[in-house]
Amino acid sequence: MGRREQLDRLKKHFAPRTDGEPLHRRYFLLYGMGGIGKTQICLKFLEEMSDMYVSCFLKNVVIWFSLIVQIFSHILD
Repeated sequence: MGRREQLDRLKKHFAPRTDGEPLHRRYFLLYGMGGIGKTQICLKFLEEMSDMYVSCFLKNVVIWFSLIVQIFSHILD
């Protein structure tokens, strides 16, 4: 899947609903090896869609994931 397709999926996921769906926060997880462009995809999405939202948060969970792996590796030893 190319970046354009990934951006289109993000846009579809975060698009305003017209089917009467109640308003709620939406989340989307991009994951993969370091250096493959996850952050660039998010930044491009924010650039293209910034006029549609009041705020948007980009959370890097690498640190949390690393901590969880360390905790569980100690428990399993």
